[in-house]
Amino acid sequence: MLAAVFCVVALLAGVVPTAATEPRVGVHTGTTPTELQIARFYRAVLDREPDEAGMAYWYRLLTTGTDVTTIADSFAVSTEFEARFGVSAGASGDPEFLRQVYRNVLDRDPDLAGERYWAQLLAAGVPRAQVVLWFSESQEFLSASGLAPADLPPFESEVLEITADDLGVSWRPGCPVSPRDLRLLRLRFVDFAGSARDGELVVHTDVAEDIVIVFERLYLNRYPIESMRTVDEFGGSDDASMAANNTSAFNCRAAVSSTSWSRHAYGTAIDFNPLINPYVTSSTVLPPTGADFADRLLHHPAVIREGDIVVRSFDAIGWSWGGRWRTVKDYQHFSLSGR
Repeated sequence: MLAAVFCVVALLAGVVPTAATEPRVGVHTGTTPTELQIARFYRAVLDREPDEAGMAYWYRLLTTGTDVTTIADSFAVSTEFEARFGVSAGASGDPEFLRQVYRNVLDRDPDLAGERYWAQLLAAGVPRAQVVLWFSESQEFLSASGLAPADLPPFESEVLEITADDLGVSWRPGCPVSPRDLRLLRLRFVDFAGSARDGELVVHTDVAEDIVIVFERLYLNRYPIESMRTVDEFGGSDDASMAANNTSAFNCRAAVSSTSWSRHAYGTAIDFNPLINPYVTSSTVLPPTGADFADRLLHHPAVIREGDIVVRSFDAIGWSWGGRWRTVKDYQHFSLSGR
C-alpha cells in the first residue's frame, strides 16, 4: 500500500516512480491497445515517449480496472503538464489553451467550429485534462501519431477430433481420459510482436467450445501469447514447454510435487505464458528462468493480474485462476476444478 501511495504522489509531482515499480524488461509500446493508449497519452499530454516505470505503473492500473480519466486527472497536476499547457484558470486563458492543444497534439491551428465546440465544453466545466485526453484519442491524432493498433485478420478456430497417434508422447494407456474424449483446437492468437498467428491446444471435449470463446476474447483484446504448441512437440516435458514460454493444455502427467493426476491430464487446465507467469512457492519458481516475474509489479503485456482480461474471461466460463491460491501461486494456471 505504501508503495502504491508513493507512486501516485510521485506521478502527481511530475517525477518518475522507481524502486518497487522499476521494470527489468523493456517497454513493449506496440503490442497491446492499452500500451498504445498510454503511449498516445504521453505523446499528446507531455510530448514525449513513456518512460519504463511510468508505462509499468499506468499499464498495471489500466489493465485492472482504473479508468483512463483517472490518469488524465493525475497528469493534469503534473509539472510537465503545467509547463506544456499552462494552468491559468478562467475564460480568458481558454482560447490560448485550446490553440496550444491543437498545435501540440494535432500540429495545426483550430478550425472555427472546433474551437467553439471545445470552448463551450471548457466553459461548462469540463477539465482541461479531459479535453487533452479526448484529443489524444481522436482519429486525427491516431493517424498522425502512428500509435493506432494495427488491423488484425478475423479470429478463426477449429475443433477437431484427435487420435492417440496425434497425441504422441503426451498420452499413454492408463491416462485418466481417452483420446476420444479430447479435442484439438486450432486457434488464432496475437503474438509478442502484435501479429496474428495460429496455434494448437488439446482440451477435453466438454470444455472445447468454452475455450474457443475465451481465446476469441483474448484475441480481440490482443492479449499476447508467445507460443501455443501441443506438449507432444516438447517430448511431453512440461519443463521444456514452460522454459519455451509455451501456452499449453492437455498433458498426461502428475501434478507438481504430487503423485495424483494433474488437471492437465484431464484436458481441463491451461497454462499461459509460463515464463512470464511462473509457478511460485516460498522456495521454488517454475520455470526457474521466470524468477524475475515472481515480482508481479514488473511490466509486461503478458503478465496476468487479478481483474485483467484473461482472469475475467475464465471467470465468465466458471474456471479458476492459480494466482488466487493462498500459499502456492500458479500465475499461469487456469482450471475447471480450481486445482
